[in-house]
Amino acid sequence: MPISYQVLTVGGASITGTTVTGLVAGSTTIRASQPGNANYNAAANIDATFCVRPTQPTITVAGNVLTSSSANNNVWSLNGLAISGGTTQTITASKSGSYTVQVITGGCTSDSSSPVVITGDLENAIISFVVYPNPAKDRIIVDLHEFRPEPVEVKIIDQKGQSLHIQRVTGGDAIEIGISEHAAGLYILLAAQGDKLLKARYIKGQ
Repeated sequence: MPISYQVLTVGGASITGTTVTGLVAGSTTIRASQPGNANYNAAANIDATFCVRPTQPTITVAGNVLTSSSANNNVWSLNGLAISGGTTQTITASKSGSYTVQVITGGCTSDSSSPVVITGDLENAIISFVVYPNPAKDRIIVDLHEFRPEPVEVKIIDQKGQSLHIQRVTGGDAIEIGISEHAAGLYILLAAQGDKLLKARYIKGQ
């Protein structure tokens, strides 16, 4: 007698005939059922649970700041060992070595990203620079006179490691960035040009 299939995890997968297509990363359960008839009792339902694996993440690099292509559920590793507290989208490499990131969703793990090797004097790679006013309310001024008059990538990161603003500008001058839509709190601003990376902290007031 025919067997029917049902996805018990809402939105996790779809079924066409006997082909299952994963829709959302995480654990998904499929139920197989077979009804009875005048001669046979119905079979007991059988459930099978499997992983829909998250997409393999990639890493972008700005100086020694590493950003995963996945906004959430990241697990960063250095030389194959998990980094304590390394679950945010963006981390700052504090040691030389090979960095990778995986995404774990609902107990299901992606393949590791391609490794990024960080070398050099990391202690001196980050130097504070000027952001004002601080605290700020609606806008900040970022002083980029430390940079050559060439492209600079400016990024604002919140305390969860999420990138809220990314902008490419020209170094050698000061720029203005609107922050009125950001919640009150502490933020990190990164500016990168080639191997040079500068970092500043500022407070967004009410």
